[in-house]
Amino acid sequence: MGASYIIRINFTRCCGEKVTCKQDGKALAVRLPAPVKVILSLMALEVLAVLAIAVLMVVSAAHTPGESVTSAILLAVAFVLIAGALAIAMAGMRKGRLFSRALTLIWQVFGVIIGTQTALGGKPGIGIPVVVVSGAVLLLLFSTPVMNHLRINSNLPPLGQDR
Repeated sequence: MGASYIIRINFTRCCGEKVTCKQDGKALAVRLPAPVKVILSLMALEVLAVLAIAVLMVVSAAHTPGESVTSAILLAVAFVLIAGALAIAMAGMRKGRLFSRALTLIWQVFGVIIGTQTALGGKPGIGIPVVVVSGAVLLLLFSTPVMNHLRINSNLPPLGQDR
């Protein structure tokens, strides 16, 4: 009974990382909760989409007469920085760091707003998928497994438990 308690404490403190059992020294692989895996997958899709948009802006400006390539490059750099922030949020989410929720939340709220405006502006083929992906991440972000994953790994008690 004592060994499972030690493993459980180590498991909850280090979710997503290798955990060592103190009694027999075996390394245990810890699994991420399913909603966290879905969030990470959808965010990876968003990172790829943002990077693709950055590349397309530069290519489009280079091949269109009258377009400023310099402004397209600067805007592409901004998009690459956004993709980098999303990648940092993904790494934090995987490790269970609480800061990742704020980065993810802000981007998803912008995704819902921008996607809605895009869909209403005459491009529903682009806007609706953005709203669906961002909305799904927002809903999952506040699910109990994700909240516990982020709270436990930040040395906070799980939802519904006092210290």
